[in-house]
Parts: sequence; C-alpha cells; structure tokens
Amino acid sequence: MQDTFSSLAYGKLLGKSRNTLKTDVVNMLEGCNLRLEDVKVDYNQAFTPMGMVVQFQSWRAFDNAARVISRKGRLYKLERANRSQWDNLTSYDGKTVLFKESLKLLLQKM
Repeated sequence: MQDTFSSLAYGKLLGKSRNTLKTDVVNMLEGCNLRLEDVKVDYNQAFTPMGMVVQFQSWRAFDNAARVISRKGRLYKLERANRSQWDNLTSYDGKTVLFKESLKLLLQKM
C-alpha cells in the first residue's frame, strides 16, 4: 500500500485576484517548500485567471498550506485536486503576453 503522506498532493487555490502572481502564492505559503514550478495558473477561454493549481511534495505540506491560509485570515480557499487537473494545465513559464495591453500600446504608436 502506498503511503499517502509521501506522495505528491495537488490543490486548487481559489479566491485569488486577477493580478495575483505565482510569487505571491509561494510567499504566502511560506514553510510549504513551494517553488514557482509548483504553481500553475488555470485560465478560462478568455485568458482570465480562474484559480491556481498547486503541487505539494506531500499531503502534510498540503495540510500545512491549509493551516497557513486560515492563520493568515486570507480570503483564499484551498481545495483538493487530482493529478489530471495539474497535467491538463499548460505551464507558460512567464512567457505569456497580455494581448490587450500590447494592442493598446501598438495603437498608441500609430
């Protein structure tokens, strides 16, 4: 039988604002040993962020993150997620472009 406390755990972080960065999540969940690679943003079809899926090194780290969120009194909600939610998200590694702003800048130059 596999020890559930030693396998990877996944959670979906809800309640974040449109401007929340991966670094904000990593800093908020200090003590959970997260890296930027452990956080993926879930976008809808209009590229609006809907939440973040976080990969934890263990279920203990997931439980610790839930305690950190409740202790800091944030308006975030951490739900359990499964690996398929993590695998289905594309990681852009900071290579995304906000087309709306790029278009606005291009039109201003004309």
